[in-house]
Parts: sequence; C-alpha cells; structure tokens
Amino acid sequence: MSDFNRERLLAFMQTLSMKHYHCTWANGIEYTLWHWMHHDDNPLSQADTHRLYILHNRCKGWFALLDEPSEGSQFLTTDRWIRLFSDEFNGENY
Repeated sequence: MSDFNRERLLAFMQTLSMKHYHCTWANGIEYTLWHWMHHDDNPLSQADTHRLYILHNRCKGWFALLDEPSEGSQFLTTDRWIRLFSDEFNGENY
C-alpha cells in the first residue's frame, strides 16, 4: 500500500464529492461512494466507477470520517471498514 495511491484515492473521493454534492467531503460520502462502486445503478460514469474500484483495490482500503469532521478523513483497511460500518450496508455483503 503506497501513500501515493492512498492520496490518489482520497483526492478522487473528494473530487466525486465536489462533482455530485458541491463540497469536498459531503456528510456520508464514504458510504455513498462505496455503494455506487458496487452497484450499476449509480450516477457515476463507467470510467469513474472503474477508477474508484481500481484505486480502492490498489490501496486495499477506504477513507472515512471516524470522529470529529475537523480531524479529516482517516484511511481504513477494507476489512476494518467493513467491520466498523457493516450496519450502514443494510445487510449487503461486499
């Protein structure tokens, strides 16, 4: 896991948040992007969905706000992300 790939993933998540919600980190964007990445019926272009998926796989993780928004987003391994936020996924397996 390189810091470079993590930076690219975070920057792309922020770009998509700005594009769809007009702010760099919309409340809940980490869940929204995760859902969009795993479902075909999403507002992302096929290229954006693919890029998000590739960056996620290269990093083997995801960014999320864990505590105070002022602390910024934190990187979590995919396993930890799923373990911490499985309730948000409405029983879907990822």
